[in-house]
Amino acid sequence: MREPANRSLLDDVNQAHLWFRARKVEPIWVKPLPHDGLVETIEGSETPLEGDVLCRGKAGDTWPQRLERLLEKYRPTDREDAEGWRMYEPRLERSGVVAAQIAHAFSVETERGTLEGKAGDYLVKEDAESGNAYPERLWIVDRDLFEETYRPTESSAVTRPLAPPPRERS
Repeated sequence: MREPANRSLLDDVNQAHLWFRARKVEPIWVKPLPHDGLVETIEGSETPLEGDVLCRGKAGDTWPQRLERLLEKYRPTDREDAEGWRMYEPRLERSGVVAAQIAHAFSVETERGTLEGKAGDYLVKEDAESGNAYPERLWIVDRDLFEETYRPTESSAVTRPLAPPPRERS
């Protein structure tokens, strides 16, 4: 049997009980992928898959995402900009994730390529995967972007509250 991808990192996070629940609270912008090539993200180059759209976050960061997965967590609005980006708002009832802040630089192998996180960035998985020690779908969110666009939920601890809460903005 093949060892799960990202096992060492996930073992560390799971053993330290760093996971906590959070919810996306900021909208994103979406448009069809303009090409078949790589998409440059903050965390590395990602290869789009069939059915992907291009997403843009609050800071102008971009990433590919499957349209069907996007529609599970976001709803389209009527707002569209001059470049063809349509605003999508989080579905508050479905925009939950489980995250862990990682104290050191790290990498994650995904179906689209290798992502690189900096010390302090967040490792994120779907809330539905909270009980799965080795989920296949993981991603990285820059620390500042996570803290600006996600909020811990009231029942944020998955096992016990060892993850530091996002820092307060002044």
